[in-house]
Formats: sequence, C-alpha cells, structure tokens
Amino acid sequence: MSIPTITSRRLVGMLLIALAAGCPGAAGDGADAGVAATELGKLDINVEIDSKPMARIDAARIDSTSPDRMDASRRVWRLRTLLGELYSGRTATIAIQTEGGGRQLLVDDEDRGAAREPMLAVDASGAVRLALIRADEPFPPFEHRAAIARVTHIFIDTRAATPADRPPAPASNVRIEVVGAGSAVVWTHADLDRVARLPYTNDDAESREAWSLRDLARVLVGAGARVTAVDGEGRQVALDPQRWGDPALLPVLRVTRRGLVKFQWLTTKLAHLDGDTGLRGVTGLRIERP
Repeated sequence: MSIPTITSRRLVGMLLIALAAGCPGAAGDGADAGVAATELGKLDINVEIDSKPMARIDAARIDSTSPDRMDASRRVWRLRTLLGELYSGRTATIAIQTEGGGRQLLVDDEDRGAAREPMLAVDASGAVRLALIRADEPFPPFEHRAAIARVTHIFIDTRAATPADRPPAPASNVRIEVVGAGSAVVWTHADLDRVARLPYTNDDAESREAWSLRDLARVLVGAGARVTAVDGEGRQVALDPQRWGDPALLPVLRVTRRGLVKFQWLTTKLAHLDGDTGLRGVTGLRIERP
C-alpha cells in the first residue's frame, strides 16, 4: 500500500500559508517564514545504530514520510517512523549531538518508564526540534525539557547498557534561578556544592549528586527560608507547606544522567514515594523568606 507523502516544498508552503494567516508568532514581515524555510531546508541528521552509520534524517526523508501528527501549522514524526525497520522503538539508549558538539542522553530508563518517545517536531514558526513526547502530549511547547534544536547526530544503542557505558552527567551546567523577596540570584553547581550532599543512588546502584532542598534553602538563603514552588519542564509545581515541614519527607534536588536537575520528594531513607515521578529539568525556585 502506498503512503501519501508531503514534499518539503509543499510542507514549507503550508507553513508559510499558516503563518500568513496569523498563526502564533507570525510577525507579518516574512521573518518567521525565513526561519521555516532555512531550518527545514538545512535539516541533516546523521544516525548511528550500535556504533555503525545507518541513515540520515534530511529533507529527502521528510519528503517521503508522512507525519504521525499534524494540524494547520505543526508536524510531528516519530523517530521509529522516520527510521523504519532500522529502529522499531525497541528498548534502546539514545544520545544526541548538536552543532556545538555537545553530546547528551536523550532517552534512558526513566524516560521509557514515563511513556515518552523521541519525535521530530516542527512548530508553527518552522523551528525544528527533537523532543521526547508522550502519547497524550501531541504538540508540547518547545521549552519542554527535552526539546533540542540543531541536532546533527543521533546515536542509538540497542545493546544492554551498563553504567560504565553511560556518559557522565555534565553537572557543571547546572543553572537555577532563585526568586524571593523581590530579588533573584542564580545557583550554579558550585553553589549547590556548598551544601553537604546526600548519599543517593539510583535504581541501577549508580551514585548521583543529590542535596536536601531544605538544607540548600537554609545555607544559601537563610534560616527559615522555604521553597514554595519549583519551575521545570515548562511548568511550575507548588510545594505544600505541610509537606515541607513533614520530618518524614525529604525534598531533594538531584542530577540525572543527562545532567539535568530533578526535584523529587523522598523518604528520609532516600527511598522513592509511590506515584511521585518528580519534576525534571528544574530551572527555577520560588523562595519565601521568614
């Protein structure tokens, strides 16, 4: 059975028509149209599977593959749709590299548990991103924690990964904006390390950097300081003051395999709470001073 296709020229044209009709972000001066044409036209991602070059995701492949999801101005392709039998969505560790040369994990065990899968998305402005998207989240905002621009390489490893195979988390990239009492500061990894770490290990018995959020607030802000909300993944989560004061619970910031900061409630023995998936990609904290 033949599959209907959308050529890159038609795809760009549809985007331009949508922008001209007043889609979000359209300025009416052709600037967004230029972005759309440039990003789609330059799309060229090398794909390696188990350390062997296997495919390219470029304009020609987009030409010949129908989107999995689409509306008037947005298109989304599953990675498994673009790669076909090369990658059927089976268990795999996926890393990506961007134009700047940085390399990081895109999919790990935590993502598979959260039912996210890698997809290539084009938003209303024509920007191209590789993102982890849930089945119930067809068009996530691109401030989403795992929406990455200017991807040049995708590395897929279908073999069983051991802790030694995984790249170290770039903890030095930690940047958290802390807002409270009319002022704002940025916490870096060096700031977090002014506070004693917790002896945290993940489910694979790997040691991860982790800190009590109560200790961070007390040492870096002042006695009695309380975190009222955490920003991440394009949303804000309020912290219940009763939970904050509960001695049986511990609010924790920890660094994931990808070097992202994750907030999570744990027990005082650093055990996970049932049903609490936490909030990854933490970018900000709201502080209440005494």
